[in-house]
Amino acid sequence: MTKIIIDENYKGLVKNGSWFKYEGDILVEKEVEIKINLQVTGSLKVAGFLYVDRCLKVGGRLEVGVSLKVGGSIDVDRCLKVGEWLEVGGCLEVGEWLEVGGWLRVRGGLKVGRGLKVGGCLEVGESLEIGRHLKVGEGLKVGGCLEVGEWLEVGGSLKVGEIKSINGVETSTIKIIYGLCYVICVTDNYIKIGCKEYPKEEWKNFSDEEIFTMGGKQALKFWNENKEWLLRI
Repeated sequence: MTKIIIDENYKGLVKNGSWFKYEGDILVEKEVEIKINLQVTGSLKVAGFLYVDRCLKVGGRLEVGVSLKVGGSIDVDRCLKVGEWLEVGGCLEVGEWLEVGGWLRVRGGLKVGRGLKVGGCLEVGESLEIGRHLKVGEGLKVGGCLEVGEWLEVGGSLKVGEIKSINGVETSTIKIIYGLCYVICVTDNYIKIGCKEYPKEEWKNFSDEEIFTMGGKQALKFWNENKEWLLRI
């Protein structure tokens, strides 16, 4: 497959300082290498691999069929979707949703306005800030602060430099428990069991009828067998 090179000679570019600007969408059914600082006002869709030597800004959606490797930083106003892995040498900021089929590695900070879903491992060198949901299929490693607006789900190990807040509530610790019939996430003051998250004090005072309403007989049996040690965490 022939690789498309986007450099200062690519048709339709307008130079603006150290950046080159392209008005509209770029749709390519091949592998692409971008050798310049590129700003695309519309969307950028690449069917194969995408290599970015420097930095990239996209006003719409960025969609990569295979994998994406960036030497500098990326800023995507709307959504970013990558079929396999994603590696960023600088910082990554996405206005809405970010989805990566394989692993994701960002040397700098990572900020996503709404949700982030990663099929493999997620490694962030600096801070990680997610507006709503964070779901990681394997391990999560964050060098700086972790802040998640709503729920957090991690399939493997968790290593974080500092936890700032989960679900908008400040917390200094987070524990994720596997091997039971529900995945459990425990912070300083909250417990999340499956998709149900409440303050510890509310869990402590729930009646059997309220627990049964949440998940039927299985939920009630699980809670009665495990509530004492969960509330002690």
